[in-house]
Amino acid sequence: MTRCSGIKNSVCESGPVSISRASNIEKIVDENNASNRFTFVDLREGLWSLQQVEIYKENPIIECPLGGSVVFYYPNYKHDVVAMADKEHYENCIFENSIVLAPFSVSEDHDSVTYYHHCTTPGQIDYISCSVPGHCDFGQKIKIRTSSTVKARDEVTGEWLIHSSSLERVMRLMGRNFDNPYRFLTLDRGYQTESLANETLELIWCGLDHCPSFDDISPDSSLSDCEGAVYTLMGFVSRTRPIPQYEEAESYYELAIESGGVNECAARSYLTKLHLSKEAYENATKAANGLCEVCGNKNDGFGASIRQAKYEFDLLSNTTNVSWPTEGSCASLHPSVFEITSSSSYVSFHQIFFILTTLLTLFLTTGKTR
Repeated sequence: MTRCSGIKNSVCESGPVSISRASNIEKIVDENNASNRFTFVDLREGLWSLQQVEIYKENPIIECPLGGSVVFYYPNYKHDVVAMADKEHYENCIFENSIVLAPFSVSEDHDSVTYYHHCTTPGQIDYISCSVPGHCDFGQKIKIRTSSTVKARDEVTGEWLIHSSSLERVMRLMGRNFDNPYRFLTLDRGYQTESLANETLELIWCGLDHCPSFDDISPDSSLSDCEGAVYTLMGFVSRTRPIPQYEEAESYYELAIESGGVNECAARSYLTKLHLSKEAYENATKAANGLCEVCGNKNDGFGASIRQAKYEFDLLSNTTNVSWPTEGSCASLHPSVFEITSSSSYVSFHQIFFILTTLLTLFLTTGKTR
C-alpha cells in the first residue's frame, strides 16, 4: 500500500473517540481548485442530489488534479452517475451514447452508493449527470475538468504529490454521522466495494506520515492520538469491506491499542466486534473484559466504546447463547457507564455541533435563492 512518501506493506459502527469531536465548521466548504487529492462533487461531503442543484449551478465545473478523484454519494435507487456523450448532449440532457459510471445500487447491505470519479486525462472535461427522468433538466449535472499541469501522483514512481493530510476531510468522505439513540459515531461510506475500500485505505494510510497534524479535528492531538485514529480507521475499513480482512483488521486494532492515546478504547471496542463477527465468542468476551478494565472509568468518551461493545453483544443474545460478560471487569462496572444522559457535556457539545452544521449547510444551499 502506497503511503505519501514511499511504499510500505499493510500489516461502525463507530469511529475513534478523537474523531467524534467537533471540527472547525468553516472546513465544511472546500475551495474549488485542483489542490486537493480528492474533491467533493458538492464541495461539502459529496452528496449527489437534487437538494444540491443550486451548488452545482454556482460551481458548474469541478477542478480536479491529474490522478485525483471527485467523490459522489447518494441513497440507493435515488440516482446514478452517468457520463454524457459530449457537451451538446450534456446541455440538452440527451442520454444517447451515455455511459453509466455508477449504478442505482451496488449492495443491498448498504443504504447508499459511493463513487470516486478518477481524473485521468489532462485537460479533459467530463460531462456528468443523473439519468433519472427530469433530474438532468432540473440541474443535477456537473462538469469535471482534469488539470493539465497539477498532478496528484508521480506517473513514474507512483509517489503521491498531493497528500491526504486532513482527518476531517477523510471523515466527511466516510460519512461521519451520529446515531442519536445510542450516541454512536457511524461511518457508512467508502467501503461498499473492494476497489472503493482499497482507495479509502490509501487515503487513510497516507495520513500516518502527517501525524500528529493529520488529526485536524482535535487541535491538541498527540502523536499517539493521531496514529491511534489512523490505525483504528484502517481496521474498520479492513473489517467492514465486502470481503472482510479480519487478520489485517486485528493487526491494525492492536497497533491502535499499542499507540494508546484517546483512541485506545475505540480500538478495543472494535476488536471485540471483530471477534463477534468471526464467531470467536471466547475471544470476544476476553476482549470485552480488557475494554472494561482499561476504559471503564476513563478515556472512553462518556462510555461510548463500552456501550457499543455491549450493544453488539445484545444483538447476538437474541439469536445465540452469547451474552455480555457476567464475570470479570465488565461485571463490576458502575451502571452509569451504560447511561446516555443529555446532561453530558460530550453529548450536548455534539448536539450543538450537529445543529450548527445543519444550519450552515441549509444557509449555504438556500441563502442565495431567497
